[in-house]
Amino acid sequence: MFVIGRPGAGKSTFCRYVRRALGNGEILLLNDYELLLKRKDKLTAAQFKQFENGQFEILDRTIFDELCDELAQAAMAARGKRLTIVEFSRADYVETFKRFPSLLNPPFIIIYVHAPIDVCIRRNAMRAPDQLVNTVPESVIRKFFDKDDRDKLITTYSGRVRLLDGSVDSLSWLEREVVLTLGELFGDNKVLALKGNALRKELFAASLVLFYIFAFTALALLAWRVSEQSWLGLLAPNASSILLLKTIGLVMAGGGLGSTTYCMRSLYHYYIEGSFDFDRFKWWYAFRPIAGSLLALSIFVIAKGGVTALGVSSSTTSANLTWFGIGYLAGFGTEQVIEWLRRASKSIFGESRVQPDDQSA
Repeated sequence: MFVIGRPGAGKSTFCRYVRRALGNGEILLLNDYELLLKRKDKLTAAQFKQFENGQFEILDRTIFDELCDELAQAAMAARGKRLTIVEFSRADYVETFKRFPSLLNPPFIIIYVHAPIDVCIRRNAMRAPDQLVNTVPESVIRKFFDKDDRDKLITTYSGRVRLLDGSVDSLSWLEREVVLTLGELFGDNKVLALKGNALRKELFAASLVLFYIFAFTALALLAWRVSEQSWLGLLAPNASSILLLKTIGLVMAGGGLGSTTYCMRSLYHYYIEGSFDFDRFKWWYAFRPIAGSLLALSIFVIAKGGVTALGVSSSTTSANLTWFGIGYLAGFGTEQVIEWLRRASKSIFGESRVQPDDQSA
């Protein structure tokens, strides 16, 4: 499926609704603008024009040809395995599609999302007002409209182009168009089956997050109630050991809850974006809370061992709450903690001369 149209017409919104309808694991979405941003810093001054506000314009048109070739290669590798969506915007589509000869064999469909120039300019400006590098200069959008070859494209690929009218202000209409388009392509029963499968995966991920919330909350309550009279207190030989056991439990519970909170945030964010991919990240959701709990414990051990100081209060109650808070932050910012541990290891043991990918014996 090719999703094309002028910048700001609603292409990305259409793709987001497709991902939400089928489940992100059921499709491969290829976007040439993401590829362009990755190579922008390697371009020379003759190849692109940089604007003061952060926007840029490509001057060397061969750059776009290279992006098309990269998209075609990735799409061919996935063809026959799952629905592949190729999203891009060009001034001259008929010429651009000549870069995809291997993909223009049935089954394929071209979704052309059309919107008036004033609508496109307004939506493009609203897309990322604080990150203008993710928006297209208005002058470029106008050039695209001046060279518009939509009618020629429809004639060239007769019966393969589905034209969507995006002249209305709201993009919610695209969701209805997605349902209609997917129903025509796969059949309503197939779409409902894929959507049901995606929903089951989302519910499983949500259930996993809820399980961790209850588990680590129970651990925190259990650790808080540790005393000489409790059954856990009977395992400790003295009062100081009971206090240590209580603190360790609170630290691990805090780390687990912090990491689970981050998982909850990610689940919510990627569901709203329509890009939740359970098949790819299932082990991340399964193990991140556990990793957060263990990392929080490692921070506690390192600090108590005197390697570093975190300034914990001397009051028993305040210290426990502080350690719980530190554990929560460590779990929430697992990646930052790993980086902190890496720097701490480097300062103690020195820089390793062996690179991670060094295959020598």
